[in-house]
Amino acid sequence: MKLPWKRAVIGVSAAIAALTTPLIAPSTAAVAYTPQPGPIGQHPTATGAQSSPIRRAILDNIAHTPAQQTIRAVTWNLNDQGVTTALINAHRRGVHVQVLVWDRNCGSGTVHLRAVLGVAGDASFFRCIKNSARGPEGKGQLHQKSFTFSRTGTASHVSLVTSYNPTDDANKNQYNVAFQFVNNQTMHDDLKALFQQQMTDSPRAARCQTATPNDGRLFQHFFNGGYGVMAYPLDCIAEDPVITRLRTIPNPDQAVIRVATSGFTNERARRIAQELVRLRKAGAWVKVMHTAGAGPVVRSTLDQGGVTRLDTQTCGGAPANDISFNHSKMLLVSYVSAGQRTYRSWLGSDNMADSSINSDELMVQVPQQAHYQALTDFFDFTWKREAAQC
Repeated sequence: MKLPWKRAVIGVSAAIAALTTPLIAPSTAAVAYTPQPGPIGQHPTATGAQSSPIRRAILDNIAHTPAQQTIRAVTWNLNDQGVTTALINAHRRGVHVQVLVWDRNCGSGTVHLRAVLGVAGDASFFRCIKNSARGPEGKGQLHQKSFTFSRTGTASHVSLVTSYNPTDDANKNQYNVAFQFVNNQTMHDDLKALFQQQMTDSPRAARCQTATPNDGRLFQHFFNGGYGVMAYPLDCIAEDPVITRLRTIPNPDQAVIRVATSGFTNERARRIAQELVRLRKAGAWVKVMHTAGAGPVVRSTLDQGGVTRLDTQTCGGAPANDISFNHSKMLLVSYVSAGQRTYRSWLGSDNMADSSINSDELMVQVPQQAHYQALTDFFDFTWKREAAQC
């Protein structure tokens, strides 16, 4: 299939520059800082001013959050001492700093931050979440990655949703994406409500496909013409948002589908792979980028179904010194509906694997063509860089 619309908005060079350059020039005046909305791509090959833009966005937001405002951080792992120091400094100047981390990663890298924030405070606290916060007892994990700011710089209700954990390994070795929502109270309040459920570390009852929305574990909210938030655990596999999205793509012979994940294994991944093969056989253009964690059944299903895929971690025998890999989790789809080409991007923490079913995961939906284009360009950039290692 030819893709005449593929570069309709923004070229590769421009997209990568837009994704990786600083969100705003450094300034000593807090009032001058304005966080920018949109996608951010971070890759381990960047240097100098273009390195670690997701990390820099987080640090800039923390540094410009005024006293009595609230920062809420949810992450699977946190050992980047630059980020922990920034959070400590914010707390000491009167910012309410609230942090949730999966308990198995509450190690030495979090000791100082935990000691400063404490565990029982109302304004500031650090809590280690056992397994998943909202899922079944003893299962899953807190795998969500998000930072929200009630106010930072000149903006209110800023939310950054990402595949990035603030760790040294992520800064050095991983390709990650994020999306920043600015002056978006709906997104901020959805994530705040989700945080308030998660901080209790109490299982919610599973209620699969009931008449009342969001009365179980799966939380979904769509607003403002195509934006959306989807928070797991899943109540049942029948409610899987990824499978639902793939099954409802119209006119597959005119669809373009890109999948990026760092997991992709076991039964859930097999079901998703089968849907991708179905779409490919119906004429869709499909590419899948994953890591060594993809299981043999999933790989075989994709290969035999004609889906183009790339293992960004091993490449079937890459040099041992190739330590960079894709850690982004994205589903990027362009399709035609009622004669009009439509663009949808989903990104966040979902590895599209069994491990996500019982875990706290967060994905957001973004409708703009320009944002889709920038994310697809970053996908293609990652693919090209990692394929060159094979």
